Amino acid sequence: MCGILGQIKVGDQISLDTFNAMRDTMLHRGPDGYGTEFFCDKKAAFGHRRLAIIDLSENGKQPMYSYDKDVLITFNGEIYNYKLLRETLIDKGCRFQSNSDTEVLIYGFKVWGIEGLLKRIKGMYAFAVWDKTTNNIYLARDRFGIKPVYYYHDGRQFAFASELKALAKDNTITKEIDKNALADYFIYSYVPNPNCIWKNFKKLDPATYMIYNIDDHTVHEKKYWSLGIAKNTESIDEVLSKTNALIKQSVQQHMVSDVPVGLFLSGGYDSSTILMQADALGFSPNTFSLGFKNSNRSEHKIASSIANTFNTSHKELLFGTNKDYLEDFKKISYHYDEPYAISSMLTYYYTSKLASKTNKVALVGDGGDELFAGYNWDLDLYSHFNSYAPKVFLKRMLRGRKKEFTARYNHWMTGVFNNNLNCLNPDLKERIQKRGLWYFDQHYLSTGDTIKDSQYLNFKTFIPQPSLTRADRSSMANSLEVRVPFLDHELFEYIYSLDTKCYFKHDEKKFILRHYLEKKIPETVFKMPKYGFSFQFLSKIFDRTFYDMMEKGELKKTGIIDTRKIKKS
Repeated sequence: MCGILGQIKVGDQISLDTFNAMRDTMLHRGPDGYGTEFFCDKKAAFGHRRLAIIDLSENGKQPMYSYDKDVLITFNGEIYNYKLLRETLIDKGCRFQSNSDTEVLIYGFKVWGIEGLLKRIKGMYAFAVWDKTTNNIYLARDRFGIKPVYYYHDGRQFAFASELKALAKDNTITKEIDKNALADYFIYSYVPNPNCIWKNFKKLDPATYMIYNIDDHTVHEKKYWSLGIAKNTESIDEVLSKTNALIKQSVQQHMVSDVPVGLFLSGGYDSSTILMQADALGFSPNTFSLGFKNSNRSEHKIASSIANTFNTSHKELLFGTNKDYLEDFKKISYHYDEPYAISSMLTYYYTSKLASKTNKVALVGDGGDELFAGYNWDLDLYSHFNSYAPKVFLKRMLRGRKKEFTARYNHWMTGVFNNNLNCLNPDLKERIQKRGLWYFDQHYLSTGDTIKDSQYLNFKTFIPQPSLTRADRSSMANSLEVRVPFLDHELFEYIYSLDTKCYFKHDEKKFILRHYLEKKIPETVFKMPKYGFSFQFLSKIFDRTFYDMMEKGELKKTGIIDTRKIKKS
C-alpha cells in the first residue's frame, strides 16, 4: 500500500523540489521508502511513497522501470494473483528483477496491453503506466474503487495522486470550491464520484482506466468491467457450497504478504466468517476490536469471545466519555481531504491505530452487507415496497418508483436530505434543492426486485463512497494497509447472478454466513442486533466546543453557514 503521484506540464519543466514536496505529503501512506523519476525532458514525472508489503528489498522500490526502460510504473495496492501471472509471463520470455507484484504489472502491460492486463489481475489498485513507444500514460483504478486516485486537468497540465493534498501542494494548480460538489456533500454526507470539492479535479471511477497522451494532451476514459445482474436459480446446497469456496479462495489470496496479516474483528458475521476461513486455511491473524464503556451497543465482548474461540492474539481498545474526541476529529479530517460526515471514520481510525502498533496489514469485513443485502435499509426498502397491494404497487411504479425508491434509500442510508437547511446561506440551500438525488438516480437499476435494486445502489454508491473512502483514509492515516476479502469480483459476479431468494430472507439476515458460522462461534453472536461501525460518543464532539469552533472557524469566513441560526436549527 502506497501513495502515487504524477505530473505532466505543457511546455514547462517540473520543479524537483515542488514535486518531491507534493510526494511527501503522503508520507503516512508510505513511510518505508520513496522515489521520483523524470521523463520527457523533465516535463513529466512519477513519484511514489512506499509501504513495503511484498518484496521488502530495494528491488521493489518505485517508480519502477521495465528492463529495457520503455515502460515506467507507479503503483498503489496489491495484486493477489501476481504469482500465477508471473509464472505465465516467465513462460512468455519475460525477465524479472524482483519478486514484487509491481513488476508483474509492468510485463503484463507489455505482453497483454492495458485491457488484457486489467482483465487478468485480481486485487486492489490504482496505478499509472507510461508507455514510451506511444507516449501515453495509462491511469487505472480497481473494480470496486478500493484504492483512490484523483486527477487534475486544466489544459496547461495534467496531474494525479492518491490524495488531494498532494496536488494542492503545487501553487500552479488552482483550487476553487465547486459549489455543486459542496451542495452534494450536504445531500449525501460526502462528495460523490467522479466530482471533487474543487473545480477541475476529478476522481477516477472504479473499474475505469484513462489514457492521457503527452504529445497532444488529450484524455480518454473507458470502463473495463461492469457487474451483471441476473436471476438464476440454484439449490441452497449449491449456493452454500459455491459461495463457501469463493470466500475461502478470496481469503487465501488476501493473505499473500511478506509481513504478518491481522484482522479487524467485530461481533458480526462478516469478520467472523473471514476469521473462520483464515483459521481453516491454517492462518492465525492478530485480531483487533474497539469498544465503548458503559454502552449496551458495544460489540467488544462478543468480539473477544470469538477471538478466544479461534485462539487468536487479540487486542481491544475501550473508549469512554472523558476523552477529547474533537481534537482527534480535527486530525482525522486532515487525511480525508474532502468533506465527509459519517461517524464510522472515527471508529475505523481508532481500530487502525490499534492494529498499526503490531501489524502493517489487516483484513476487514467490509462488503459482506453489500454482497448479501445485510443492511437495515435493504430490509426497510423490501418491507416498504412489498407492503402494498398489487394495484397500489403498480400505480406507484407507474408514477415513478425510481424517485420514491432513491428518496427512501437516501433517507435510510444517510438521513441527511430531510434535515433542516435553514442554517445554510440561501444560495447553497437553493442549489441543494435543485441538485436533488442525481447520484442515486443515475445508478438506480429497476430489476423488478427491491433487494436487487438496493444491492446495486449499494454497489455503485455506498461501496466506493463512503465505505471505501473511510477504509482507505482512516487506515492509511496510520500507515496500515487494509484488505477487503468480500470485495472479490468473482464472488460478487456469482451472488449477483442469483435470484435473491437464493441468498436473502427477510426474517434472517445473511443466512448463508450464519450457516457457515453455526456451531463454530458463540451462540450470543446470533442473538445480537446489528449495530454497524458507527461511533457512539458523538455527543462528546458536537458539544459547546464544536459550536464555538463553528462560529470562529473557517466555515464562518466562507459564508456557507449562518452561525446565528445554527443554534436554533
